[in-house]
Amino acid sequence: MTPVEALTPKQLIAAQALACGFSIAAAAAASGTGEKTIDRWLKLPEFQIGLKAIRQDLYQVTINALVGASTDAVKTLRTIAQDPSAPPAARVTAARTILDQAGRAQGEAELLQRLEALEDLLNKEHP
Repeated sequence: MTPVEALTPKQLIAAQALACGFSIAAAAAASGTGEKTIDRWLKLPEFQIGLKAIRQDLYQVTINALVGASTDAVKTLRTIAQDPSAPPAARVTAARTILDQAGRAQGEAELLQRLEALEDLLNKEHP
């Protein structure tokens, strides 16, 4: 049973509301419970774990949407950077944004490789 499946239906509704940024009062109203009940649930380890899992799922959905939209964003920036009729400031800003983001992505990829190499080394020393 997953942490989310361990929640009661009312707890699930409350956790989803809280994960989406709703207040305790709004989560209580959505789940048909009282605010004190939500406060009590927030102290339960199984509720905390379920809430964390829901937040992680929402975060992953958001990341996936951003990754999907990034291709269009890069195309837009490229179009502006290459458009001779665009104002020079817009072309420079688009070009700078492309370069900045490419550099950041490269740096993050290199950092990730180094981190993975360190993890592999640690796993070999402490299996």
